[in-house]
Amino acid sequence: MKNNFFVFLLFFISCVVFSSCATFGNRLYTAFDYKVNEVPLSLPYESPERFTIAVLPDIQNYTNYKYQKEYKKSFPAGFRDMALRQTEFVAKNSIKNGGSIVFAIFLGDMVNTRSKKKCEWEYADQAVTVLDDVIPFGIVIGNHDYDYWKWSFKISDVIVEGGSFFNTYFGPTSKHFSKKSWYGGASENGLNSYSIFKAGERTFLFIGLEFEPSDEALEWAQQVINDHKDMPVIVATHGYLSYNRVDTENGNYSFLGLHHHLEGTGNGGRQIFNKLVRKNKNIFLVLCGHVFDVSSGEGMRVDIDDDGYKVYSIVSNYQKRADYWKINGFKGSAKPCGDGFLRLMNFDMKRKIINVQTYSTEFNTFEIDADSDFSLDIDWDWNERFSSR
Repeated sequence: MKNNFFVFLLFFISCVVFSSCATFGNRLYTAFDYKVNEVPLSLPYESPERFTIAVLPDIQNYTNYKYQKEYKKSFPAGFRDMALRQTEFVAKNSIKNGGSIVFAIFLGDMVNTRSKKKCEWEYADQAVTVLDDVIPFGIVIGNHDYDYWKWSFKISDVIVEGGSFFNTYFGPTSKHFSKKSWYGGASENGLNSYSIFKAGERTFLFIGLEFEPSDEALEWAQQVINDHKDMPVIVATHGYLSYNRVDTENGNYSFLGLHHHLEGTGNGGRQIFNKLVRKNKNIFLVLCGHVFDVSSGEGMRVDIDDDGYKVYSIVSNYQKRADYWKINGFKGSAKPCGDGFLRLMNFDMKRKIINVQTYSTEFNTFEIDADSDFSLDIDWDWNERFSSR
C-alpha cells in the first residue's frame, strides 16, 4: 500500500459529513467515517463466550476476468489478489490459528460472467481454497453464478438457469465440502446446503439458500430446521433486502422483490420471510448481498417472528467501492472492486450482543459510520428460544 493512502484518507475524513444518516429521496444514504489501524488487525481468541463470524459479500469484481493482468497486461493490478487477501485474513484469524473466527459466509456472486469464463471460477476457487481444512464455511449461489441468463417475454425479465458450474466448484461433491465433518448436506439440485459449526459452548446451524429460492427449496430448509430444532439458525441467501427503499412505517429496509425469477419461479424476500423465517423461532439472523449502492451497499431490518422474537436481516455488498483504484493513483476511469471490505460479526454471549464491524483487508481500516459499525442485542432466553419445544 502506498504511503499517500494515509494522506488521502485523513483528507477524506476531514471532509466527510459526520452524521449517522440522511434521507436522499427514498434512499437511505450514510456518510462514510473511517478509522485506520496503526498495526495489522488481529482477532485473538479470548474466551468461549466471544467469537466471530466473517461475512464476505459479492466478490465478483475481484474475480472478473477483465480486471486481471492476465487479461490485459496494461491493467495496473490483479483484482483477484484482493479476494485472496480477504480469505488469508480470515484463515489467519481463525480459531484454528489462535483467532476468534469460527465460521465464514460467502454471500454469492463468486464470479461475474456466469459460465462464460472458466478462469473466474478458478480465481474464486483459489480464494476459497485458502480456508480448506482451516475453518468451516458456507457459500450461497448468486445470480451471476448460474450458468446462463435468458430473456423471458412471458414475465418481461431475465431468467437465470443452470447450476452446473457452481456445483462443480462449490457444490456438495466439490473438494470444499465433500467429506467435511461439519457439512450437513444439500438439496437435490445442490444449490441449497447446510452446515453445523461450533462457536464457544453452542452449536449453530447455517442454511444457505439458492437465489430467489423455490417453494421446494424452502420446504427443504424447513425440514433441515425440523431436524435440528435445538440449534440457533443463520440463513444466508443472495437476494433478500433492497438497498434503496425504506418502509415508512418503521424505517426498515424493504424486502427485495423477485428480480431474476429462478427458472421462471421463486420467492422474493417477503415471501421467504413469510414462508420460512417468521415460522421458525430458531432463525435469528438472515444475511444477504446482491444489491449495491455506490455510496453504501449496507442496510438492515428488524422483524418480529410468530413467537415474538427479534429477527435481524442485514444486507452487505461493497462491489461498487473504487477507492483502491483512486488511492493507488491508477490512470483512467476508476474500476469498482469492493476495496476489500467484509463484515465481522463479533458475538459476545456474556453481554448478549453482536457487534457488527465493517473492515477492509486492503486498507487495514474500519468503516465506523452508523450502518457500518453497530450492535445487535441478543438478550433473549437462549434455552427457551433454541429448544425443541
